[in-house]
Amino acid sequence: MVLLEVKNLTKVFESGFVRKRHIVAVDNVSLSIREGEIVSLVGESGSGKTTTARMILRLLPPTSGNIYFGGKDIWKDLRSSKDVVDYWRKVHAVFQDPYSSYNPFYTIDRILNQALKLMNIDPKSPEGEKLMNEALTYVGLQPNEVLGKYPHQLSGGQRQRIMIARCWLLRPKLILADEPVSMV
Repeated sequence: MVLLEVKNLTKVFESGFVRKRHIVAVDNVSLSIREGEIVSLVGESGSGKTTTARMILRLLPPTSGNIYFGGKDIWKDLRSSKDVVDYWRKVHAVFQDPYSSYNPFYTIDRILNQALKLMNIDPKSPEGEKLMNEALTYVGLQPNEVLGKYPHQLSGGQRQRIMIARCWLLRPKLILADEPVSMV
């Protein structure tokens, strides 16, 4: 079954006040991803990979083209905020610099607890603690080495793995990873 389908996706940015310039960041991209499939979008720096991901994440509207998730056009069919939130529960991202995704005043525990609460699991329950420990171990981190710490106390690679663990906890249908090993 096709999970995500991108058809003729284009993004054009305008720059300049007096002389308008058009910068084509993404030009007519089409792809499809089936459930359980791993796909890499590869290109040199500035080729539009991150812009494509931002459009799929519904953070940046496309200039033209369509993005279908589960058969629904994410820009035309998801009209209510409830629909958009439901989409964001199913589609997650691991950004190139996860540090900017974290609240610097939250410990790693609290960051992971938020994911558990979204799933209606008490982080202090045996199930919550087990899931958190499994997620950290899954990404190669020892819970006793990262829990209780703040993001600035961890390396870039550890922060990126925390973001992957958080995604894993939520069990999304699709994870978009923007340069997932850039900090490892």
